[in-house]
Amino acid sequence: MSDDMDMEPIPEQPTRHRGSDADLRPYRGAPAVDRYKEARRLEEQVKRDEEAKREAKKREDERLEAKRQERQRRKEEEARKKAEDEDRKQREIIAEIKQRAEATATEARRKAAERERLRLEEQEAARREQFRREEEARREQFEREEAARKADLDRLETMRMIAEAEAAREEERRQKIAEEAAAERRREEEAEQRRVEIQRKEGELAARAAEVRRREEAEAREREKKMVEEAQAEARR
Repeated sequence: MSDDMDMEPIPEQPTRHRGSDADLRPYRGAPAVDRYKEARRLEEQVKRDEEAKREAKKREDERLEAKRQERQRRKEEEARKKAEDEDRKQREIIAEIKQRAEATATEARRKAAERERLRLEEQEAARREQFRREEEARREQFEREEAARKADLDRLETMRMIAEAEAAREEERRQKIAEEAAAERRREEEAEQRRVEIQRKEGELAARAAEVRRREEAEAREREKKMVEEAQAEARR
């Protein structure tokens, strides 16, 4: 060593092993030997410090990783709960829409049945009235024929007037039936339009729920990316 140039020669002494402290016995107490020992001690201390730092960094990395995994678990749990809430709300909205649609259809069927019943009752009443009138006409005709054949002209005139009145009533009845049929068709068309509108709203709600889920997933990925970057930055520090 260059530091040994100012030392006086010392007789060679036997050594136990090359490179051990026995090699330094002839120089024990010399400044160069002390510096060598101090250097070796410092080197060992540096190695121990570096090993301690690596262990500390490893423990810190494990702690950060555990913290990140816990944040990730909580975030996934929150996202799962939120998605379940959204699905539940969506199902409730759809159930309510279907319930309203079924109530509307039931009411429409009830009204249609009521109108049909009234129509059949009116038809039966008209038939009975027609039968009664026919019977009355035959009776009057018989009485008139028996009373005086000379009233044939008056009877024929009366029959003509009765026939015209009956035709007018029949025409009025047919017109009323046609108007009711037209009104029924309009109501059915309105019910169909409401059904189509309900289906459209259901589709819009489903699309909106899907968009919300996609946006939440994107936000969750962004938050995860930021947390990973923060964890890496903290690990580098």
